[in-house]
Amino acid sequence: MGQWTQDGVPVEPILFDGDEVRFTLKRLLVEDMERMAVNFDTATKIMRFENPMEACKLASNLIPKYVLAINGCKKANGIEMTLEEFREAAMEFYFVPLLGQLFARLVTISVVGKEQEKN
Repeated sequence: MGQWTQDGVPVEPILFDGDEVRFTLKRLLVEDMERMAVNFDTATKIMRFENPMEACKLASNLIPKYVLAINGCKKANGIEMTLEEFREAAMEFYFVPLLGQLFARLVTISVVGKEQEKN
């Protein structure tokens, strides 16, 4: 049975700043995958950026398009960030480590894996 769905895909939680952050993502379109692939280390499944500012630039284009939901990312007052708050805050350099992991999961869900190829 195929694994594709037009609905969002919940991905594994990301530990960031003491929080367990959960995202629901859409799969990448071809043109965005091309932009991401140059920074994706397939062996470790980690995004690597020569210049961390590249992550922030990508975020401004990709987060509104592909991040459908976020849960568990708390502000200093303990209240969870809304999706809109995250979309704005993600442009801050503070979030670069989270973005690297988020983008890696985005690439991973957008590619058919070995297990899915067999089915």
